[in-house]
Amino acid sequence: MKGVDLQVRGHGGNVWAAAARLGCPPEEILDFSASLNPLGPPSGVLKAVKEAMRRLRYYPEPGARAFREAVAAFRGVDPDHVIAGNGSAELLFLLPRVLKPARVVAPVPSFASYEDAAGAAGLSFQPFPLDPGKGFTLDSESARALAASILPGDLLFLADPNNPTGIGIAREDLLFLAGEAERIGFWLVLDESFIDFARDSLAPEIIAAGLRRTVVVGSLTKIFALPGLRIGFAVGDPGLLGTLELARDPWSVNVLAVEAGRAALARPEFVTRTRRFVARRRPELSRGLSLLGGLQPLPSEVNFLLVDGSGTGISAADLSSRLFREKILIRDCANFRNLTPAYFRVSIQGREENARLLRALEAALGAKV
Repeated sequence: MKGVDLQVRGHGGNVWAAAARLGCPPEEILDFSASLNPLGPPSGVLKAVKEAMRRLRYYPEPGARAFREAVAAFRGVDPDHVIAGNGSAELLFLLPRVLKPARVVAPVPSFASYEDAAGAAGLSFQPFPLDPGKGFTLDSESARALAASILPGDLLFLADPNNPTGIGIAREDLLFLAGEAERIGFWLVLDESFIDFARDSLAPEIIAAGLRRTVVVGSLTKIFALPGLRIGFAVGDPGLLGTLELARDPWSVNVLAVEAGRAALARPEFVTRTRRFVARRRPELSRGLSLLGGLQPLPSEVNFLLVDGSGTGISAADLSSRLFREKILIRDCANFRNLTPAYFRVSIQGREENARLLRALEAALGAKV
């Protein structure tokens, strides 16, 4: 992909570019730029992939029925309300192309791929800036202002919890926006890629309430640390999901991804253990960052922290370059709309990895803990 910056496009492929530049295997790089489960994939996933290799001689099951049934059990919905995807990204890009909205709207800062998906479908993108004074949260007041700005036929992308802020949206505000989608006649795409780090999905309530203009997108990439296999899903109205199915490659979800997904979804206790682990490590890392002069980590509910480094006088790009020499990657957030070049994001990892990051930041900033 000559000439394309993978990080700017929101992809986590920069570890490969970093390894090539540093002349080392990717395993030697401490990657805080990708917000994946620090525990890695649950046990049984690799075994399931190996066992599925004997099925590579067959085409994948049409509609990935077995995987959809696993998602349905995991989310508490009927399989007919589930569609499988080649990662959540396939579905996020497919929805604007199929629904053909008048505009694509999203609060900012938020996942850059929403704007990319609009551009790929030839649609205009309308950002809705969130207030930095409120920590970029979408509260009840801003949810109502957002709804008032949306026109019939628009498509609203909404991340809960949000990326890169890590902050969730109150259930009543989400249901209000889903209700407004029905009343006004716009589409709501609720991206729950990080929901399993924080709380249960809203998908069952959306389906039970018969809210047909809301699609809930889910990902196995983050919570189960499976970015290389590309497996995700969406929950919504069966009629709309059927239209999406007809509009894409019939073999987009491969056999290995399906079996890995099924094995992961069969381990709900892994999600509980992950939440406990992240809940222990996140405050430790946040405190450590706040003790380094000029860094202000924002509150988060998930497995990453957005950090305001404006007090250091060093841009996130410069800081990223200094850490790069130590084989440590952080996510420069300058390309997120409504963020200054001082913001960066770091994932939550184990105690030793977090400590290594703090030591490297201390050296890079010339600060003392």
